[in-house]
Amino acid sequence: MREKVLIGSIITILIALCGLFSIFNTSDDFSCDYCYKRNEKIMNLSNNIYMLLTDSGKKELPDFYGGDYISNDGNHLVIQIVKDKIPSKKVNMSKQEREEENLYQKIIKYDKVIILEFVEYSYVELNTINDYLKKFQKDEYAKYMTTHYVDIKINRVVVGLKENTKENQERFKQEIMESSAIEFKTINHENAV
Repeated sequence: MREKVLIGSIITILIALCGLFSIFNTSDDFSCDYCYKRNEKIMNLSNNIYMLLTDSGKKELPDFYGGDYISNDGNHLVIQIVKDKIPSKKVNMSKQEREEENLYQKIIKYDKVIILEFVEYSYVELNTINDYLKKFQKDEYAKYMTTHYVDIKINRVVVGLKENTKENQERFKQEIMESSAIEFKTINHENAV
């Protein structure tokens, strides 16, 4: 499931990049096929990192992993690391701590095209919030909350409001959830993601 979400996120980013490039590029040589081929190595690297993260036998991704995305220039894989959860070597490490520290070291040294970005929230934390919000999609909150999704690049859960007012934000925080991991945006049905 998480692998599909991760791959889906990467594909969505690529499609968006292709759309942006095609708007500004009038060359006949440009196509989404070109965009995919250009980013194929980075996409494969992302998939390899994900497999490494989930190959440890854990049910969830490690706490230090915030997500990953392809850099704007398409030449790097940006791996997000939760700054407060970086594994470090200690004198008396448990087996689990040692495994997580080894995994962290493998990932950051995996390929020279990897860039580290330090973030606040783990991929698991953001998806837990997003999953929680799903139960509010079809009730009275659907009148003002249009969508919600994990935006890996900004390391937040985006909540779309028909009218992004302080009143609607406060109502959301009081009745549904208050979290600094949530970013509000105006997204109505005409421009919903």
